[in-house]
Amino acid sequence: DLIGCTAVTQSGKTMGELTEVLQNGPVDVYVFKTPRGTMMAPALLKVFPETDPMEKRILVDEERLMEVAVFED
Repeated sequence: DLIGCTAVTQSGKTMGELTEVLQNGPVDVYVFKTPRGTMMAPALLKVFPETDPMEKRILVDEERLMEVAVFED
């Protein structure tokens, strides 16, 4: 349901689009296509405090995201 959702920061900045959800452990990993490249981050409530599949939107705490995100070069 979340694939294709746009990740948006609390200030309204678009971070990218969710392209995949990896399920290989106790915490899912979100994979986003961003202007900076592919980004992966654990699907934690403190990082993504709100998801709205009907509006195709995922709210992102940008500060916490930068603590856990991994970018693929």
